[in-house]
Amino acid sequence: MNEEEETRETESAEEINNPEKIEIKQSAQSRREKRAAVRQSLREARGKLKELKKRSSSGFDLSDDIVSCKGEIDLLYKEMEAIEDGGHSTFLEAKKLIAPKKNVSEKKLAIRSSVKKAQKEISELEKKLFFPNLPQEERDQIIISISRENNLLQDLKEELNALKEFNHTRFVLARDENRKKAQEQKELQDLEDKLQDLRDQLIRANQKGEVQLVEQLKIDLELTEKRKSELSPDEADPFLEVENSENH
Repeated sequence: MNEEEETRETESAEEINNPEKIEIKQSAQSRREKRAAVRQSLREARGKLKELKKRSSSGFDLSDDIVSCKGEIDLLYKEMEAIEDGGHSTFLEAKKLIAPKKNVSEKKLAIRSSVKKAQKEISELEKKLFFPNLPQEERDQIIISISRENNLLQDLKEELNALKEFNHTRFVLARDENRKKAQEQKELQDLEDKLQDLRDQLIRANQKGEVQLVEQLKIDLELTEKRKSELSPDEADPFLEVENSENH
């Protein structure tokens, strides 16, 4: 056995008898791997920044993406420091919140394009309102379309402002949530109207002695009530809840 093999065997024996040494060695290896990954990300980010600057000098408006890329590079340097300080896991959690937004310029460009499209559509629709002998039904449809396009235009402008202030993700989530609530409210109102209509039909069917229709209307009422309760569980009858709890 040569001297090198004896040294390795001695080190292995020491590690077996000293678990802390194994842990330190593994920790050092982990830090090396993390540093290598961050260095690779830095190289890619610097390359991206160089490309953005090159495209910007050719006339493209990429100022937001350049700022975002510089922020990403700064963040990677901070991540390297966190690895050295042993606080990498904590930093990764915080990184999700402080990371700069990406592709801001492209998103702005897409939104501005949609704004122009909506404005053009509104302009074309408004011109149609001045057509001679325009039927009232068609006029009403045009007015509805103009209102819909104006709502879309307002949404796009708000989205663009949110993007400028880097609140885009929160804006989109809030907007989608508001739309969902508005749709649910509309469905609830439609269900309420349907329930009232079914009750009126049931009264008339009972008066006329139409047994089969009465049974069908009762089924429709039950299904409609069920759907309504699914959309608004908070509106359940409190007396019914008390009665059910007492029976259990």
